[in-house]
Amino acid sequence: MLGEDGKGGTMPLAGATIQINTSTTSYTLRTTKDGTYGLWFDSRLNPVKVIVSKDGYQPVTTHGEAREGGHRHR
Repeated sequence: MLGEDGKGGTMPLAGATIQINTSTTSYTLRTTKDGTYGLWFDSRLNPVKVIVSKDGYQPVTTHGEAREGGHRHR
């Protein structure tokens, strides 16, 4: 995850909460120092709703589908 740095740029958003909701379960994760997070996810649980939040930032919600491949997301 990237957050705005207040100077027109972005920076890694360490310690953000990532909540991933499916129709049957939810996962709560935290980003690492470099703003990344990871989760092995069964794509049969698609679609997903993802909420990103951190103190001092406005929460962001998005909807989508997880894809196969084991990617780390930023």
